[in-house]
Amino acid sequence: MIREIILTLDVIGLGMLLGGGAYESVVMNPNYSLDIPKSLNYLRQFMKVKTPANFFRILSPITMISLLVTVIIYWNQTPEFWLFIASSILLIVADSITYGFHYPRNKILFINTISNDTDLLKRISQEWQIGNFIRIILMLIAIIAVLNGIFLAVPIPIK
Repeated sequence: MIREIILTLDVIGLGMLLGGGAYESVVMNPNYSLDIPKSLNYLRQFMKVKTPANFFRILSPITMISLLVTVIIYWNQTPEFWLFIASSILLIVADSITYGFHYPRNKILFINTISNDTDLLKRISQEWQIGNFIRIILMLIAIIAVLNGIFLAVPIPIK
């Protein structure tokens, strides 16, 4: 029973991370990229209480812990073990992209005084979108890996 609960948490966490990233690319980025720098000012006024960081900085570590527990539970049970390891690595890579690539761009777009260089802001917004697309792909592959691991680990009886 504990295995099924942890596996469910893995899927929910990765699904929420995937959905959150997709939402940012489909809804948020097009809106704040539309009329830079005016749109960045609107976004900053709107995001005064909470930002996407409040969502991702909690959910991502929880999902990492859940995947770590899954890896421990399925230690030496191939191929499930390797699928869960792969999913964990993909989440770590996605978070590394967040910290190394997105945070500097977030600072320019959302925290620092807004630059008068509109072309720079538009370029950074496009770079942010491309980087987010990569994170979405990583989360999609990670959730597929976990689902494949689940199907191997928890066989469905055929009647």
